[in-house]
Amino acid sequence: MILIKFFTYIFTIVFCAVLVGCGAISDSTDTSSSSTTPVSSNCSAVLFDSLPVDNLVSIVPLGNSNPRGGHTFPTPHNYVYFDEQGNTDLAVYNVMAPGDITLTSIETMTYTHKTTGVQSADYSINFKSQTCSSVIGYYKHVKGLESSLESLLESISKSCNAYDAGDQDVERCNYSFSHKVSSGTVIGTVGGVGQEQANFDFGVADKRTRLDFLDQNYYWSDFYYMMCPWDYYSAEFKATYDIVAKFGIKEQGLDFVSRQGEPACGVFMQDVAGTAKGNWLLPTQTSFEKEDYHIALIESNYDAAKAMFSIGSDSELIANNKAYRSEFSPNPDETSFIGQDFANVVPGNIYCYSSSDDKAYKISLDSENSSEGNEQHIRILLYLTDDTTLKIKVDDANTSCEGENIPSIGDFNDFSPVSFVRDI
Repeated sequence: MILIKFFTYIFTIVFCAVLVGCGAISDSTDTSSSSTTPVSSNCSAVLFDSLPVDNLVSIVPLGNSNPRGGHTFPTPHNYVYFDEQGNTDLAVYNVMAPGDITLTSIETMTYTHKTTGVQSADYSINFKSQTCSSVIGYYKHVKGLESSLESLLESISKSCNAYDAGDQDVERCNYSFSHKVSSGTVIGTVGGVGQEQANFDFGVADKRTRLDFLDQNYYWSDFYYMMCPWDYYSAEFKATYDIVAKFGIKEQGLDFVSRQGEPACGVFMQDVAGTAKGNWLLPTQTSFEKEDYHIALIESNYDAAKAMFSIGSDSELIANNKAYRSEFSPNPDETSFIGQDFANVVPGNIYCYSSSDDKAYKISLDSENSSEGNEQHIRILLYLTDDTTLKIKVDDANTSCEGENIPSIGDFNDFSPVSFVRDI
């Protein structure tokens, strides 16, 4: 659900402490830092051999977008579902170490909804592989800790900071230690009475492989190395547990919706040079703070044939500082300037996307600024001036792309579009 600037700290902290009460936990310590570990040429391709949870229902593919919750960019982790989406009567399930790992930190997260004031809390558990220190990972939104871990936090000093993410204010406190845990060891729990979240995050970064984002010096460090966690399991394990068939989503009362497209695990890095596809940055934000300032023009993580607008609440595009998300089927006419796939949007033309035109490639209306009996339709105009600058106008007055409604470049510039850049 949440992925914000605390990633900067997730993987770089080293810990020292002793866990008791669980036979699979070692008393040894490790003082190396995962962010500076040299690349190892002796790492096994298979690092994990245990399920992360004892009731695996479905796995949301990489690349999910939720700008209302602070996830403007494609998510770099899977959401692991232990029950159906929408079920609020959740049993308690164990969260296990996916392989032989060293726990490197635990973070407590407290969320306060900006409008309702409702609070919730959970844990992030960060780790690295014992057999390949270049591979680090995390579980997020774990609801309970194994008892010896709970006791340990009471004896360790913490560092805390606060920030906002979408519609939430967040307080994050970090506890640092280093501790070896065997594969399959229970380290936490999810679900339970009063809990409504039927999933948690499972992410892995591999420092041996850097992703080709068009901005190579902007994001937090581990952003450039995020991989599919299931690539570190054996083919036999994935066949035994039918992992590929679980990529998708199962909502309560509905049929399972499987991922369409390859790879089955989804796609995180989606920048395509010379086109509009991928992440775009608000140029006033010269250093990364949060995703709400930015936008992503990406493919759906459930159906790779569909496109998605993901617009952050502080991007200056949507009225009243609201976020916007729309999944749509692109125009099959690749020469058209209306409803075009983002990978076909190239410099020199105005491209138009409408929520009011009755077309197969229509986008969603602005639900955040709509009310009962008052639907707020919009059109989105894109103008890629060159490979590194994209101008955008979200128009809620003229919402059609039909006929003579697409403006000339000169008229478009009179609309005071907002510029976004790459290679910031």
